[in-house]
Amino acid sequence: MMSVKTRATYSWSGDKKNHQLGFMENDCIEILKVLDSDLFYGESVRTKERGLFPANYVDCDLIKAELERLKPTSSRETITEMKKQTFAHSDFNDTELNKFSTSYVQQVLNSSTQSTDTHVSSLFGHSDLSATSAGSYIRHKEDFETKLQSLKTSSSTYTPKTKNALNDIIEQQEKKSKSKFLPSFLRSKSLEEPSFDEKLYLSSVEKLSQLSFTEKSFSEASRSSSASTLKSNMTLDSTSDLERTKSVGGEERAARAKRVLREQPDLILKPQTFITDVNCEKRKNTKKSKRYSLFSIDYTYIDEQISRTKREIYDSPEHFAVNIIAPKYKTHLEKVRAIYMYLTGTFTLKPQESETISTKRMFESHRLPEIMQTFCCTPHQLTWIFFIMAQAVGIECEIILGYLKYPFTLNEAVTDTKKKLILNHSWISVCIEDEYRFIDVILGNPTNDIALQNRGIWDIHIVRDFYFLTRPFDILKTHTPHHIDQQQIVPPIDVVAQLSLPPMYPHGTINGVELYKFNSAVFHLKHYEIYDFELKIPFDYDVQAEVIPYNKEYSNCSSLVQIYHRKGKRIAHFQGIMPKNCPAGFICVTGKKEYSKHWNLLMSIPCFHKGKWKELTWVNTVHGINGIDIYIKEPKIRHLKLGQHHFDIRMHVSEELESELNVNRNGGSKIAFFSPSRKLCGAHYYNGKLQGTFELDQPGSWVIGVLDLKKKRWKFVAEWIVS
Repeated sequence: MMSVKTRATYSWSGDKKNHQLGFMENDCIEILKVLDSDLFYGESVRTKERGLFPANYVDCDLIKAELERLKPTSSRETITEMKKQTFAHSDFNDTELNKFSTSYVQQVLNSSTQSTDTHVSSLFGHSDLSATSAGSYIRHKEDFETKLQSLKTSSSTYTPKTKNALNDIIEQQEKKSKSKFLPSFLRSKSLEEPSFDEKLYLSSVEKLSQLSFTEKSFSEASRSSSASTLKSNMTLDSTSDLERTKSVGGEERAARAKRVLREQPDLILKPQTFITDVNCEKRKNTKKSKRYSLFSIDYTYIDEQISRTKREIYDSPEHFAVNIIAPKYKTHLEKVRAIYMYLTGTFTLKPQESETISTKRMFESHRLPEIMQTFCCTPHQLTWIFFIMAQAVGIECEIILGYLKYPFTLNEAVTDTKKKLILNHSWISVCIEDEYRFIDVILGNPTNDIALQNRGIWDIHIVRDFYFLTRPFDILKTHTPHHIDQQQIVPPIDVVAQLSLPPMYPHGTINGVELYKFNSAVFHLKHYEIYDFELKIPFDYDVQAEVIPYNKEYSNCSSLVQIYHRKGKRIAHFQGIMPKNCPAGFICVTGKKEYSKHWNLLMSIPCFHKGKWKELTWVNTVHGINGIDIYIKEPKIRHLKLGQHHFDIRMHVSEELESELNVNRNGGSKIAFFSPSRKLCGAHYYNGKLQGTFELDQPGSWVIGVLDLKKKRWKFVAEWIVS
């Protein structure tokens, strides 16, 4: 049977009684039969159901006569595969970097994990659930389809010269589209070479739009699209840094999303939308009354007692738990805390590459007596020792195997050769007072790899407390369990969406840092684009960021971080570029309390770049006065030329500080612009804005100052160099 696979443009309810097929937006539909130009018969890849559906509800405008002329199924499957193989590649000439051509989530989109419910845990089955993110691609591709369709139907009028040019582009595109990450079972051994029209249909609209066509068959719509793209490319090459640094607006964001989805069709752009108010933490339904709250216990006395425990040699974990822990502590909560503090404070971790992690048997279990004497073991062995001790004192718990998103680790695959989730970490699930919580004794131990490799931005004391009885939602962005039901969240979060979430580490979760309108498309940069994203942060919190390359051969690159307020929310705005010639890296976001000096790791966001590169130097900003946030809308570049320039600077003062200034200092906050001679340029501004066109007639350092009424002096917060 001949068939064509396509995508649903809109949702269709269907009617089983009338043999109608229902589907969701962006579902993959296989067209099996064309009854007429308005009615198709096909099968939903997601639900495996068949039925009739209207032709205008799917992204396919082929008529019956055209379908009859299609090649055999293998040829059409080839075309479908070619669509799926469109990945973003770096232009950097290093063959080892091919592995970075796609995000780690891309590797699991056609994979599955083992679970008690295969329909829930199948990653391949869940790839169709990304309709929310992929829907924007479908809704914005009308102009793309119009152009390609016009080219496709008019291929007979092409001159030989034009056909050769198009073939060259298509061949280059196909070379870039090959990826070793695609599952072998999607490839057919007897694939026929696609026709010229099919190649043309699958080629990139960006590449095609750069050609100049003179054929009369070239439609006005496609000609307009081509001219627009050419104009855009010409503007890009000559764009000033002032234009380049403007915030990415909705139109540009949509264009980037469209391009990224064209290259990686299964990428989930907004994974956070999969977490809704419907999802909640799993609980045991028992009628017994609670004896205590998990958050009402003071662990200080337990921690002090365990710290004074002599480092004596015990024959086995059971011996220590039964003879030392059980007699001292009565409740399960106290016993769990004592075991946790003992293992995180006494044992030293030494990873072993050959270690095999399992829930059935401890790795090298015959070495347990030796481990209890030397207090040295592998990370997974430490999880097992916790499990053994907890079981010995009557605590019901479970070892969970899964995948941990290590910070600044790009070259680690998510799936193995059998397309199963790689298990690189283990932690404990425990139910206390009918509430499910997680204990990560590995990350709570200060000798783990992450703590040792990130000493300056990893507070071991905060982390130790965080990974004891952690709520399921708090580790959702970093810990992916092997079995989806082990998330302890109902209904469970889609596994692919969970893997798509950028990792949020303990300090960010503890302080309430949240994603704000997150879209992964802004981290796939092309040519002179900048990344542009935002986080919601507390009112007494500072953040900063820089790009850390995947390879130490490249240098780090700073980011511009500014704070603005919107509808009662404090938003941190991040902008920046990748280092020169660096195709992949991480945006390292760190944060701290306003009056603290120690920065802690919040996030490690993968970022990619391909194409041309141009240096960009941001305006020099420094932290001003606590309680006052300065946001520079323009100009954001540091180096300016002599002449007139438009400045737009906003200031927000906290209610507490504003009230204090008005009552005790007889006046509100002030902001002003100073020339290199430090003369006041213009008047003071009281309304939270400094806006207007200024004549920069002196070379040197021009600065923005905020008046510190407490110290009775101006505090410079931003600097431009004029030449």
